Formats: sequence, C-alpha cells, structure tokens
Amino acid sequence: MFVGVGLLEHSPLNITMVKVFATAVVMVWNFASRNRWLDAN
Repeated sequence: MFVGVGLLEHSPLNITMVKVFATAVVMVWNFASRNRWLDAN
C-alpha cells in the first residue's frame, strides 16, 4: 500500500483502489501458500 499510494495522487478514490488491490493480492497469496504448504499431502 505504501508504494501504491506513493505512486498515485492522494485522492480518496486512489487510496481505495490501492486498498482493494492490496486486499486481492493478499487473498491470492494466502490461498496459494495454503494450498502449497499446508494442504500438501
């Protein structure tokens, strides 16, 4: 989020878009890492 907000203007819409993007990245990372390391048989 620090990088995303730093690259864009500090408008509320841009900050919200960065938050949504960061949430999506973390969701994908958590899903992939769980499948890779915790659910592996």
